[in-house]
Amino acid sequence: MNAVNRRQFLGVCAGAAAGATFLPDFARATGSGPSVQFPSDPRKRVAVAAYPFREFIVGWKGWDGKTPSSVPAAQQIELKDFAAHVAEKFNVHNVEPWGRVFPSTDPKYLDQFREAVEKAGSAVVDIAVDDEYSQYSPDAAERNRAAASSKHWVDVGAALGSPSVRTHIQDSKKWKPDVSRAAETLKQVAVFHCAGH
Repeated sequence: MNAVNRRQFLGVCAGAAAGATFLPDFARATGSGPSVQFPSDPRKRVAVAAYPFREFIVGWKGWDGKTPSSVPAAQQIELKDFAAHVAEKFNVHNVEPWGRVFPSTDPKYLDQFREAVEKAGSAVVDIAVDDEYSQYSPDAAERNRAAASSKHWVDVGAALGSPSVRTHIQDSKKWKPDVSRAAETLKQVAVFHCAGH
């Protein structure tokens, strides 16, 4: 059995708490609970994440924000072309772009991105979002910045036709994790999403 560290445990707890907090409201608003229909073709149930390929994506600066990619420029691709690359190399047509390698989230770029994905016969099925703000900070302003950032990515996901966005629970060196505060922050995002934004 794999050991689960404290951070992983708290992340799962925060997600569960957030789900428990907003799911009844969502079910009431829609008249039903969540419904997921998985494709019957196993290959259509698989997505390729951009994160492991970050060094091959133009614009990746390294964790310090300064270190250029170790991959030669001739071998790098634009994020908007990632879906076509994945379709060609792996015959997989679902992708999960990573927020930190987006060169832009302005509408013009997102339109180009979506067109490139559709041209490849592919789809964005999730966006992985890692942010710098803690959802469980005791500082309400920081929690609001975390919620605002997640709401922004919900809008990006909608522009790309993505049915989901995965927001990372940002840890903090200053504060102990707090499931209640994290759940309240994530509830703001869920309410925003369920309101049709």
